[in-house]
Amino acid sequence: MLIDGKKTANEIQAEIRSQIGLHKTRKPGLAVLLVGDNPASHTYVKYKRKACAEVGIVSTVIELAGSISESDLLKQIEKLNQNPAVDGILVQLPLPSHIDEKNITSAIDPLKDIDGFHPINVGKMLLGIDDGFFPCTPLGIKVLLEKHKIPVEGKHIVIVGRSNIVGKPLAAILMQKKPHCNATVTVAHSQSENLQQLTKSADILIAALGRPLFIKKEMVKPKSTIIDVGINRMPNGKLIGDVDFDEVSKVAGHITPVPGGIGPMTIAMLLQNTFKAFLKTLLVLFLFASCSQSPKDLCTHFEGTEMARPYQITVGKILSAKEKRLVEKVIQETFLDARTLFDNNDPGSEISKLNSASANTLIPLSKPLQDLLTLCDKIVSLSGGRFDPTVEPLEKLWKQTPNPTVDALQNACDATGWEHICIHNGIFKKDRPETALDLLGVSKGLCVDWIVERLEKLGFSDLLVKWSGEIRGIGHHPENRDWSVEVDPSLRVNEQPMAPLPLRDCAISTCVNRGYMIDPLTASPLYNRRSEAWNFERAIASVTVIAPTCALADALATAAMVFQTRSEAEKWAQEIVDLYPNVSFWILSHRDDR
Repeated sequence: MLIDGKKTANEIQAEIRSQIGLHKTRKPGLAVLLVGDNPASHTYVKYKRKACAEVGIVSTVIELAGSISESDLLKQIEKLNQNPAVDGILVQLPLPSHIDEKNITSAIDPLKDIDGFHPINVGKMLLGIDDGFFPCTPLGIKVLLEKHKIPVEGKHIVIVGRSNIVGKPLAAILMQKKPHCNATVTVAHSQSENLQQLTKSADILIAALGRPLFIKKEMVKPKSTIIDVGINRMPNGKLIGDVDFDEVSKVAGHITPVPGGIGPMTIAMLLQNTFKAFLKTLLVLFLFASCSQSPKDLCTHFEGTEMARPYQITVGKILSAKEKRLVEKVIQETFLDARTLFDNNDPGSEISKLNSASANTLIPLSKPLQDLLTLCDKIVSLSGGRFDPTVEPLEKLWKQTPNPTVDALQNACDATGWEHICIHNGIFKKDRPETALDLLGVSKGLCVDWIVERLEKLGFSDLLVKWSGEIRGIGHHPENRDWSVEVDPSLRVNEQPMAPLPLRDCAISTCVNRGYMIDPLTASPLYNRRSEAWNFERAIASVTVIAPTCALADALATAAMVFQTRSEAEKWAQEIVDLYPNVSFWILSHRDDR
């Protein structure tokens, strides 16, 4: 049976075109760097530009001479990294021999690396972290198999070809312990011994070595699935693959053609990655401290990454070397405390011990965790259960499969619910062993509060602390003005750009629409809602909350995010503001109607 990649790609592109049409602020932007006069590269870029135009992506091609120096090419990339209208950057390969491809791909902002070649995105792919970008061709192969309902779990997949673009990343993707993966993967190549024996053992054979008609009928297991990645142009201009299609198609169960197989899927994934990058830019209220760089910076800055999230800490004066070491010590110790208490990925953390405890076991709580769970109890009550830290069983289930069975879903629901938790006199107890906590919706804010409060006790009275989407400021900027945060200028309210917000002894938290968030009231991820209200036009895009503490702002933003429509969230937010006048909400939907 023929696997029609072109038809599948067209369906994907139609969906992307529909989603892009819902956004009225601006269109996704793709920049392509084309170096030299390679005819094949020019042809590929032409196809990509045509596909972009068809779905509504604004593409720009920057043509550069083949003699350009590596340093000048890096400067071009840096300009695009800084350009807010550019969501995705693509460097068309191959590059001239005097330019190191690794240096170039590593220079692209990982958030704009739609080819998935940056080391950060490669690392995320290997670790099974889905919030980065996967290389387009391997991703296209995975999606094509999934769309055509070809079983992958437990199957033996042989990939002939070990390139960094296809073979290696495809193996990493298909062996992940995830739905539509879980395969036994063998990576072979043209020099592998007993290659025919390997290929003939494959339930799914993927040819990606760039040799015309290399895979013959006798190398193929009868009724197996054959994916041909090769694109080879013959002297007569005809395109053929790495598989002898005419012969192999007689014994294969499924097979992709060339052209019309993986090629269109690669372009579809390029468009999908660009749209994904656009959504990250559009939805995230990119809050950043506007500690403006005057000719002489009067602040001291500390930056780093903790738990895969960047932090930025600004002290409103020039510090001595001794003071810097003191601040750095506080930062390190605070993040260590946070991991020790709240990190679900650390089996030795206090939260992990609570999650693994048996039912009705009495467990003394540390004072910090007791205080945090008390705050959670308050927000659960205020939100009518929309904020619920016990959704961990549901999160785990939905991450394992996009279509859980009724029994599995019921079991997860039975373990979910704040009523399963009892906290009395500093003692924790749960009535079901499967009940587990995920405090990510509030613990990041608490960590920011800790840093501010610990540094304040040491005499640092002018501070701005940011970690992920949580920010808290106390005191003033040394230029005798308020700290302030600025909002992504591409986001507008009533056709007006959002203004900088002053941060005077308060905190601000932003929660964005990440579809995998669980709605406790429906027991499903946000992306899985079936109601008419759940669409890109009326759904909540982001919630920003200003509150006295970052933990409170974090929890309230998470709760508001789960409402189905902006109008419902705003009604609830007004109830909260009536109770707590020092709290304010900023709720955005993808469109301004409610």
